Amino acid sequence: DALDEEEIQEVVNIKQFSILDLALINKNQEKIRQLFVDKGHFLVDVSHKLTPVRDNGVVLTFSVNEGDKVEVRHIHLVGNSQVPSEEIKGVMATREGGYFSFLTQSGQFKRQLFGQDLQRIQLLYFTKGFIGVKVDEPVVTLAPDKQGLTITIHVTEGPEYSVGNIDLEM
Repeated sequence: DALDEEEIQEVVNIKQFSILDLALINKNQEKIRQLFVDKGHFLVDVSHKLTPVRDNGVVLTFSVNEGDKVEVRHIHLVGNSQVPSEEIKGVMATREGGYFSFLTQSGQFKRQLFGQDLQRIQLLYFTKGFIGVKVDEPVVTLAPDKQGLTITIHVTEGPEYSVGNIDLEM
């Protein structure tokens, strides 16, 4: 339900009437799984089935069980002493879920948006004079109940710079 067949077909690179290659099938199975993970379905299960047909052929069928969507429950920021966590979370598109998440769509994890969030955090620091800021790859942890995610982002702020004097000569 999360993706239509055309979106899945775009990542599959197995062609009709090609030679059977189990390694390629497994690679495509992983591509399909990753596509669903990017849409927030971390519990997706993708399998394949080969059905023999005449003339030494097979029909390849991928089966997808999406599983439930997983909600972002907590975003932890580590290493940010100069910029408050709430200010950093304010520039992010990824939000922690809450009571009204089903209406506001907050709490949904989308990998593409999250990559942009990391750039937004860096830009926020740049505008505050932290030109040496480093935002590490986040650590994403699935809760034991498999219903929520915790995202931990480590920030190394570095020194804060400011403009001293500006001289103009004509």
